[in-house]
Amino acid sequence: MNNFYTLKSFRPTIFLLGVMMSFQLSAQVRFPEFEVLNRGNLWETINDDGRIGYVDPMSPFSSYPSMDWPGGPDELRAKTEQRSYQAGAGLWIGAQKDGALMFSEHGPFSIVDEGTFEPISRRDNYIEHADFDSIMPEQTVFASWTTSTGMRVDLESHAWSYPGFNNFIIHDYVFTNETGGVLTEMFVGFPWLLRPSYQDLLVHNGWGDELNRMDDVVGYDSLRNMIYVYDEKMGEDIPWDWGNYLAEAREVRTPGYAGIALLYADATTDASIQPANVFWASILDYPGKFTQSGTTSEALYGLLDGSNTSMQHTGTDFITALTLMSCGPYDLSAGESVRIVLAEAVDGLPLEDLLDIDDDGTQLEIVQARLSEGLGMLETTVDSAAVLFNNDYISAAYPPPSPELTVVVVPNQGIDLTWEPVHTKWLTFEEVTRRSNSIYRIFRSDHSFNGPYVEILNKKIKYITEAEFEQDFTLRDLDENLFVGVEYYYAVTIENEDGQVSWLTNRTQEPLRYGTLPAENTLGVSVFPNPFRVKSGLPSENDQQLITFTNLPDSCTVNIYTTDGKRVRSFIREGSLRGEEVWDQRSSTGIEVVSGIYFWTVEAESGTATGTMLIIK
Repeated sequence: MNNFYTLKSFRPTIFLLGVMMSFQLSAQVRFPEFEVLNRGNLWETINDDGRIGYVDPMSPFSSYPSMDWPGGPDELRAKTEQRSYQAGAGLWIGAQKDGALMFSEHGPFSIVDEGTFEPISRRDNYIEHADFDSIMPEQTVFASWTTSTGMRVDLESHAWSYPGFNNFIIHDYVFTNETGGVLTEMFVGFPWLLRPSYQDLLVHNGWGDELNRMDDVVGYDSLRNMIYVYDEKMGEDIPWDWGNYLAEAREVRTPGYAGIALLYADATTDASIQPANVFWASILDYPGKFTQSGTTSEALYGLLDGSNTSMQHTGTDFITALTLMSCGPYDLSAGESVRIVLAEAVDGLPLEDLLDIDDDGTQLEIVQARLSEGLGMLETTVDSAAVLFNNDYISAAYPPPSPELTVVVVPNQGIDLTWEPVHTKWLTFEEVTRRSNSIYRIFRSDHSFNGPYVEILNKKIKYITEAEFEQDFTLRDLDENLFVGVEYYYAVTIENEDGQVSWLTNRTQEPLRYGTLPAENTLGVSVFPNPFRVKSGLPSENDQQLITFTNLPDSCTVNIYTTDGKRVRSFIREGSLRGEEVWDQRSSTGIEVVSGIYFWTVEAESGTATGTMLIIK
């Protein structure tokens, strides 16, 4: 099991959950093993028991992805940095055997069939690897289990980084009858809690609870066999509620349309068109009716075969949705199998269109009016998934691999980037000389790991002699156009002679801050911004919370106090190579401080500096 993608620090938050959104670990008989797909722009957690998405997504202690778009980084500093589009996904299997119904439930809530689970694994087939195999997906998670009723399930979940193919994940299922008997009228269902507005709770600490979550709209695209959900604003009767807006970052957080599409299903017994049933309902209107702990297996089976339509939601009003797509009926003799393939996808407005949005309503209205553009983007993404699947996961063209990137802060100079050239791995000297079109592009973001990224430099490769081509060397650039106290992320891509461009797979996970050399004493210590306001002019979402101490000695202690003398935070520097220290406005216990006046001291052998700072939020 992967142990990355956790929170660096924990800010205690109260999340008020609805009846069916309670993922209490106490209800779990067994906590599943899992792997994370993190190669593309869409990140997902695959469990070994049939569920997709982290089984406790509202946990403030971890941030494993649940249809995170864009996903990453591996470690988050706060839960509000996570951008999830689903609150759980599962698998239902129902069939007739010997005149009786057999039914197994694998989520999306807390009930999981007590079957037999095999070890889960992940295969990385990255394009930059020497043994890259072009006929296989870039990243695959393998999960296999046998239900308590004797149905074996083999799942392969695939992800890619290639531009145009990195906003979807394909789930390839094979169901094998190992019951020892004949199954008839078998239906397989895929229940998903698609929840773009799930982030409303994250960014608003849970206020609004059920009302705040009831602003998703569900649609169905019969051409693509796709259920999709998007986050709409609340009704005009609550004009102050912009659930998908994070004020402290001045950012609209849920621009994407989330969809589940049926790419393939084996022919059914009656040769009927698939999916057999497409269903969605408001879980808040029917608490307990979508799990065997609150209803019967027969009622759930009725949702699979389409005979139970009493809870089907109609209209386009806002709901907190459970969506379900089912396939069948299948008659399977002992040992026979059936294959079903789904794609999960998210796409929508790019991040650069969602930043620097003021909360006066005008800009929010403009962005809100554009959210519908995301549906066309999602349709294009699902079409790309279908093309890749229909071509046996073989791409018509492959981008070059991104180089391995090393980034180092050089005090008083800038941020140094170095990478080994990778174009020599697929081009000969004659090709380089003839086409002369391999270009490395350096990108930088001063907002977050997920961008937006801006190209700051490009390097075109040109050789005069073949000896130069064969010589080992390192490419380098020094970024000097920087601000002290601002966090920066970097990536390097390469464009080959055919115009194929690698993706940002080498993004720096940790932000880098440009700094100066340590001072000799404490005479020049200063703090900025002071006073601090939410809109202090710093460019990054994370920088919006940072206060920087500058001109510090290499060895000193920085203390921050409230007006009543209570120490909030301390930084102990011993032989530091930089003259800055950054405070994220959190106490030593990880709690964000409130507005007010704070005192600070810097104590070193060369002397002591003191001062005050004002925080306005």
